[in-house]
Amino acid sequence: MFLIRTTLILLSALPVLSAQVAFEVASIKPSAIQTNGRYGNYRMSGGPGTNDPGRMILENFDIRSLILKAYDLPFYSFSGPEWLFDVRFDITANIPAGTTKDEFLQMQRNLLTTRLGLMVHREKKEMPVYELLVAKSGSKLKVAVPPAEQADEPSFAGGLKKDDEGFPVLPPGHTMYAIAMNRARLQGVGETMEHFASTLAGQLNAPVVDSTGLTGKYDFTLKWLPGNLRPEDDPGLSLESALPIQLGLTLRKTRGPVDMLVVDHVEKTPTEN
Repeated sequence: MFLIRTTLILLSALPVLSAQVAFEVASIKPSAIQTNGRYGNYRMSGGPGTNDPGRMILENFDIRSLILKAYDLPFYSFSGPEWLFDVRFDITANIPAGTTKDEFLQMQRNLLTTRLGLMVHREKKEMPVYELLVAKSGSKLKVAVPPAEQADEPSFAGGLKKDDEGFPVLPPGHTMYAIAMNRARLQGVGETMEHFASTLAGQLNAPVVDSTGLTGKYDFTLKWLPGNLRPEDDPGLSLESALPIQLGLTLRKTRGPVDMLVVDHVEKTPTEN
C-alpha cells in the first residue's frame, strides 16, 4: 500500500513539473532588415539582468542563432541543416515581472517550439577538442589582486585613453575582450581557468577543457592577432602561440565526446501572432 501511495504522489506532481513558462505577449515575423550575405548585422536587447528586464527585442536573427541563444550553447555544440543560417526573424516579447534567467531561456525555447515547431534531441559526438595545460616553462599567471588593493587608474574624462601600442585602454576591474586595429586583447580579472577555457572555446570555435590543475583566480592580459584579421606581411602572434609566451599556458589538440544539440524539425514560417 505504501508503494502505491508514493506512486500516486509522484504522478500528481508531474503537471506542476512540466508546466511551461511563457512570454506574456510575443511577436515573431520575417526580418525587415535587408541582409547582404549570410552574416548580416543583428540587434539584441532586454531580458533579466539588463536595463529593460520586461521586454526582449531580437532583430535579424537567423534560426540557428535563435536556437543557440535559447539553449545557451556555443556554435560547436549544434547540428542542423544549412538553411537555418539563412532564414531570419524579428522577435519582440513582453517578459513577466520577476522572471529569472533560467525561466527566460525556457520561455525562448517554448516560443520556438510553439511558433516554429522546433524539435531537438541531444547526443554525443566525437570531435576535435583542446586541452588547456600549463606550458613546460611554467605558469606566468599572477594571482588576482582584491579590488580594494588594485592601483588607481587614470581618469577617462578626457576621452578614450590609449596605451603605448595605440590600443584602447580597457576599463579596469572587469574581464573584457576587444578587437581594435586588427588586434585582439583579452583582459582577465579574477579569472578561473575553467572560465578562461570557456572563453578560449568561443575564440577557437571548439571545446576547450581545463587541464591546468590551477585552482586560483588570476589577473592577466592576453594579446594576439585574430586569424581572420592577420595580414600576410605581418603574421604576428596567433592565439595558440601567444598563450605560452604571455601566460605560460598551452593548448593541446585531441579528440573527445562532445554534447550536441541536434535539430530534428523546425518550420521556416512561424504560426500567426
